Amino acid sequence: MPSITPEILRQQIASRRVGPLYLLHGRDEVEKSQLAAAFADLVEPELRAFNVERLYAGEITPAEVVDAARTLPMMSERRVIVV
Repeated sequence: MPSITPEILRQQIASRRVGPLYLLHGRDEVEKSQLAAAFADLVEPELRAFNVERLYAGEITPAEVVDAARTLPMMSERRVIVV
């Protein structure tokens, strides 16, 4: 998949037309954090406890990331996992 700019990604998120997987990379940690939060905002506030999961790369295995990704959303259209 080709690279897209943060502005285009924000437009996709705003229109709720997002793909199944994104890799956010670059030097701007603030922008990456803001984009990750925007993805989490795609889940209804009352369902975020069930459908937004934050994993920390130094604390998990690749298998745990895959298991999280295979978990279906609960009472929501989507599930968001931020690693």
